[in-house]
Amino acid sequence: MKKTLWLLLFVLALPTFAKDSKHFTQKIEATVADFEIEKRFSGAILVAEGDQVIYKKGVAKANHTFGIGNQTDTAFLVGSISKQFTSMIILQLVQEGKMELNAPIGTWFPEFPPYKKEKITVHHLLSHSSGLPHYRGLAEIGIDLETYDRVNRPLEEYAKAIGNMNLLWEPGTRYQYSSQGYILLGIIAQKVTNKSFDQLIQERISKPLGLKNTGFAYNERIVPGLANAYHYGIQQSDEGLLSMGYANAEYRDQTNTFCTGGVHSTVEDLFLWSRALWTNQLLGQELREKMFTVQAKPYGYGWFISNPSAWGLGEDDSVINHGGATTGYRAQIAMLNRGAFTIIVLGNTSNSRSTALAQSISQVLNGKEPRPANILGTAVTWRFVSHGKEEAFALFEKSKESNRYLKNDYAFYANADRLLSFGKPDMALNIAEMGLRLYPNSGALYLNLGDIAVAKGLHKDAMAHFQKAYDLALEFPDENQGVKDEAKEKMESKGSQN
Repeated sequence: MKKTLWLLLFVLALPTFAKDSKHFTQKIEATVADFEIEKRFSGAILVAEGDQVIYKKGVAKANHTFGIGNQTDTAFLVGSISKQFTSMIILQLVQEGKMELNAPIGTWFPEFPPYKKEKITVHHLLSHSSGLPHYRGLAEIGIDLETYDRVNRPLEEYAKAIGNMNLLWEPGTRYQYSSQGYILLGIIAQKVTNKSFDQLIQERISKPLGLKNTGFAYNERIVPGLANAYHYGIQQSDEGLLSMGYANAEYRDQTNTFCTGGVHSTVEDLFLWSRALWTNQLLGQELREKMFTVQAKPYGYGWFISNPSAWGLGEDDSVINHGGATTGYRAQIAMLNRGAFTIIVLGNTSNSRSTALAQSISQVLNGKEPRPANILGTAVTWRFVSHGKEEAFALFEKSKESNRYLKNDYAFYANADRLLSFGKPDMALNIAEMGLRLYPNSGALYLNLGDIAVAKGLHKDAMAHFQKAYDLALEFPDENQGVKDEAKEKMESKGSQN
């Protein structure tokens, strides 16, 4: 009775589908179309109010070679959404008495150094409070991350590398997102059960819930209906010409994604999964509540407990969600007010703004205007490449004061840097100068100007731009984080070369 009353109050408090379903469906459709038109989403979407699906759609292509469209039963790699499946399996094993949350990881990794195997617990790994770093921790022990992801390696070797990483701080004292910690959880689950990670998903989650295409597979296995992974953006021909288009995403070996980012699923399966999380079908209430309670701010066990304002909700509302990103795939699942609304967005391009689209849909559900699909610095760069300088400047003039695009200096900086990497300093200069018209105190954009001057052989100009970037970083430190050190390094490097 209490739950029914709460849901009724929630429905009455918001301009929901029950009040004007056609209006909201049209608004969601327009929001999705905006992201599709701007090439900022390719994939599938599902939106539900309680147990009722109110919108679902496949967008763009799952396979560009054969012209196969995305559907709502198309499978995608879901990236770090995988962590909630890993969390569920671990908590089930805890519930069955096969392991304890406070057990030290030395139980399964006796070869780890004492300060890791004795102090880090299962709870720490689940909540990202182990002190283990994210991927940069591998780089700090001499591993080349450019090639690491592409190499097939036994999990024992991966565990050994994680065991050699330096802790950032004492376990249990702070939050630090760490996929490496979740890799250890997957290995622990396999050791406890003597079963593969995919077997565990199938037996403990997919089969009980009737999920049709959710699991984990190494690269060699064919996953039925899996969307290809792409990147949409600037492409360069062998002759040096630039154009906009799709390219296959880089290869990543699934031994490196494993339980932290290698699960595949569909929006329809994830919806069934999300509804089951509010019952005792997979897990008892006590551990289920732990999963959805902040353990190390802002994380529970496998889920973020997020700021509701980013989703257009009030301070008394709640958002339990998780994003995901792996090579060529982007994902987001969000449960608003404990499942009163559920939004699932799975993408198959590296530039799919799945989280932004999910948040925009949430804005619509709450009677607010959705956020823009694209970012001005990216939009004008793409227009420059596809239609030329004049149209790019026209788009900039038309949009610089409007709300049609999101705006930040980083998009101008990143795109100018990319154009320079293609050997196009004049195009890069135009993009950086447009950015400076909006952000005259951006040290990052002056770093662009310095790099462009270097490419043109203008050493004196380059040093002046790097100095300007350095000075702006001192004068406006909050707006120029990280710029000071980079500017200083460039001045010292270029100075020593001349």
